[in-house]
Amino acid sequence: MIQYFCFFEKGIFHWRHRFPIARIIGREAFMGCINLKNITLSYRLSDIQERAFINCAATSIKLQYLYGSISIGKNAFGYKYEDNGTINKINGFKIYGNVGTNVEKYAKGNGFDFINCKPAAGRFSLSLKSKTMNYTGKMVKPGITVTYKGKKVSSKNYTVKYFNNKEVGTATVLVTGKGSYKNCSGFTTFEILPSPVQNWKCVSNKKGTIQVTWKYNKNADLYRIEFSTKADFSDMISEMIYDPNKTTCTKENLKSGKKYYVRICVSDVNGKTSNWSKVATVVVK
Repeated sequence: MIQYFCFFEKGIFHWRHRFPIARIIGREAFMGCINLKNITLSYRLSDIQERAFINCAATSIKLQYLYGSISIGKNAFGYKYEDNGTINKINGFKIYGNVGTNVEKYAKGNGFDFINCKPAAGRFSLSLKSKTMNYTGKMVKPGITVTYKGKKVSSKNYTVKYFNNKEVGTATVLVTGKGSYKNCSGFTTFEILPSPVQNWKCVSNKKGTIQVTWKYNKNADLYRIEFSTKADFSDMISEMIYDPNKTTCTKENLKSGKKYYVRICVSDVNGKTSNWSKVATVVVK
């Protein structure tokens, strides 16, 4: 269950999460909160679901801290219910955000005033050493190269901030210029994948079978195990384990005397899939 902590201060709604994994404001979560006048949301958010702030008294929302591929649902904010049940826009509603984000896309797609929170500035181009990283339980930071108008920028001319870069999901990198590049900025995203299965083994102790065992994986919602008599897995047989707490699988009806290649990966509850494990081989009894 996702829990939220919120408070009002001088007519302004402030949102914070109680736990690091709470990144979602649910559907109609704050519908009808008539005391809301202005809303400022945390950078840790990844999803504002449909009608989350419908029928609130707010005339603006500040989302300048949301850089990445945040998901914004239909009529999430800036709308109200009429007495006849129809949904209409709130007149004069303003959305504060950054150019090039889904915040700007939502504002323009719904016909709201969009106010860029940063002055007109140059755009850095960002290149990450890797667009995917494995979950480690700690903050992960891929190497980054920053260029401006095709020329590499020295790291002394910018600062780097990472957001949502610990848990599995989409993380964001924000680069802000300084010195002669003080009016430049840029951002990009990368994916944190469930950690691959590393501590595992497979043996054949019974005719026609292979038993695979592994250690519990924190991110797992399901395990996928592939068996093949070919190294490229072109004749793959797949086994899906839907119990995330299970740590063993026995595959039967395999060809005795044949050498099998075996690998395993995990997917989390949101469908994020880890890299494949190293391939193990076993000769079936």
